[in-house]
Amino acid sequence: MCIRDSSVNERQTQVIKIFNQGQIPFDFYIKPNNTAFGRLFEFSEREGHLDINPPNNEKVVTVEFMSAKVGDFAERFEIQLGRNVNSLIFTCEGKVIAPPMKFEETELDFKVVPFGFEECREVYLQNLSNVDVPFDVDIPDEGEKKTFMAENVEKVIRPKNRTKIRVKFCPQSEGEFIASLTIKVPNVAQDFACLLYTSQSPRDSCASRMPSSACKKKKKT
Repeated sequence: MCIRDSSVNERQTQVIKIFNQGQIPFDFYIKPNNTAFGRLFEFSEREGHLDINPPNNEKVVTVEFMSAKVGDFAERFEIQLGRNVNSLIFTCEGKVIAPPMKFEETELDFKVVPFGFEECREVYLQNLSNVDVPFDVDIPDEGEKKTFMAENVEKVIRPKNRTKIRVKFCPQSEGEFIASLTIKVPNVAQDFACLLYTSQSPRDSCASRMPSSACKKKKKT
């Protein structure tokens, strides 16, 4: 049984059919699989009885799977058939992947911002998966004085939806600034969505143009 690639926390449902093709009724039992992924499979029935005549000679079992961690799996399950020393084996194969997400912009350019002023930009993050995705926003640590800050960030994006992230730039010194806005999803090792943004702060703010953003303001002294 193959399970298509699924996102973290996405529930998938499959069915298996167990037939009695012999001349003796028997009981069946699906033995537990206690591996990291194997224990995540749920069966509507783990045991039952099969007669020799239709319709009681077959059993339809619903199989559900959901994982909070990414990874490949190929899990073997053993079905014990009565007192028969031989068992049926079926395998569930698939992959759990990071939920697909992306920024609607690839770069935020704050252009030239005078020293002591704030400039804001907004960007939307899309959740392309079929499940709610919790996430955190990470900006590299710049010490006590933060040059870039993410504001008004929701912690969960609904399926096939988007959320707005507001990034504020407040230069504490002159120069050019480059940083990355990284999205982290719990139990997903890799940082899969990054946004690069650049900005500059001139030495002489009086000789520079004023910020054009609607959220600009002069810092209080």
